[in-house]
Amino acid sequence: MAKLLFLDCDGTIRQPASGKKFIDNPQDQCAIPGADKAIANYHQQGYLCIGVTNQGGVASGYKSLEDTIAEQSHTLKLFPELEIIYFCPDYEGQICWKVTRDGERKIFDADGNFRKPGTGMLLLAASEFEGILAESTMAGDRPEDEAAAMAAGVTFLWADVWRKSTSV
Repeated sequence: MAKLLFLDCDGTIRQPASGKKFIDNPQDQCAIPGADKAIANYHQQGYLCIGVTNQGGVASGYKSLEDTIAEQSHTLKLFPELEIIYFCPDYEGQICWKVTRDGERKIFDADGNFRKPGTGMLLLAASEFEGILAESTMAGDRPEDEAAAMAAGVTFLWADVWRKSTSV
C-alpha cells in the first residue's frame, strides 16, 4: 500500500515558459519555482507522485489530443520523481488518459467522473497503485482541486503553500 501525492499540473507544478496564459505547445512549459524541490521532498518521504490534470483545451479545440499527450510527456521529463500523469480531456469527465515515462498511453472510457472536481482520476490512480487515500495528499491551485481531494478523503494543500513546504 502506498501514500500518494496527487498534483494538479497547470498552475501548481508548471507554467507556460512563454509567459502566455496557457501552454500552447508541448515544450512551452517550465517548472514553477519550488515545485521541483517540493516533489523531491515528498518522493524522499516515500510518496508516489502522480499528476492529475483537467485538459479542457482539447474539448474546446484549443489544442490537439496529440499535443496534450506530448505536453504531459514533457512534464514527466521536467520532474524526474513524477511517476505518471492522468488527464481528462473532455468537459463531461468520461475519458481519462494516462501518460507514463515509457510512452505507454491508455484510455479509459467509463462513467468515471474523471474531470475535477470529480474524483475519478484520484480513485483510478489509487486503484492502480494500491494507494491509501486517507494517507495521501493533493496539491492544487483551484477550488475544483480542493473539492476533488476532499471528496476522495485526501488531505489538500494549496499550491503556493505546498511549494514552500520543507517537510511532509
